[in-house]
Amino acid sequence: MQRNHLPWNLIIGGLLVVAGLMFLLQNLVHVRFVTPLVWSTFFLAAALLFLTPWLRNRQHWWALIPAGGCASIAAVILLDLLPGIAGDIGGAIFLLGLALTFFAVYLFQRKNWWALIPSGLLALLGGIILISHLPLIPEEWRDTLQGVFFLGGLGCAFLIFYGTRREHWWAILPGGILTVLAVVPIAQRISWLNPWTPFILFAGIALVFLALHLSTHMRWSLWAALASGCFGVLVQLAAGPARISAMIFAVILIALGGLLLLRRRNGHQRV
Repeated sequence: MQRNHLPWNLIIGGLLVVAGLMFLLQNLVHVRFVTPLVWSTFFLAAALLFLTPWLRNRQHWWALIPAGGCASIAAVILLDLLPGIAGDIGGAIFLLGLALTFFAVYLFQRKNWWALIPSGLLALLGGIILISHLPLIPEEWRDTLQGVFFLGGLGCAFLIFYGTRREHWWAILPGGILTVLAVVPIAQRISWLNPWTPFILFAGIALVFLALHLSTHMRWSLWAALASGCFGVLVQLAAGPARISAMIFAVILIALGGLLLLRRRNGHQRV
């Protein structure tokens, strides 16, 4: 009969041996970069040892979490040795590594859909830290992009959740609306889009309700889409520049007049 117990003796014993070797090497060799290499090696070895139960039995998905955490710590220690901003983004790398770890928990065991929640949140936090330190992003755009990344990331998390579990149709609403809210700050920063911000907001919400209607065929979502679109037009008329408001008002008058003429023509044809 095959025994399927966890190799705790192997894991704990291996960690103790590796830790002892690391401390011995640290005391024997007095070089500045040796200590980080020692500890990064220790955490990499710990990651491999924690990964052993999952390699032996795929049902032990929990082993991926400490293995990913140890590997992330090892990456942060190694990054600290590099020049430039590499050391400043260590926190982002650690969070992104944990996010990837939880995503692997879901990827290798699809019933663990809950792992998408910490994976998304950790990826958001890591991305926000990363944006604040990347030199390629202009300083005046960093605060805006951090908010965009946070809202857009939350929206994508809800949409991914809906994509994996279609019975939870409600996830379309927070996912879509948060994604729309992420677009608004970008529109406000672009000069030619800024006057259209109210219309972009409510038109985007209308598209979210329309997508919900196309996915679920619920009638109320179609009415909500029409109401959001009309409200966006009214807000744009009230808040937008006079020229834009006049153009929108003219289009509305033309549409209403054409609709009345069409109805009158259909009425004469019936008579």
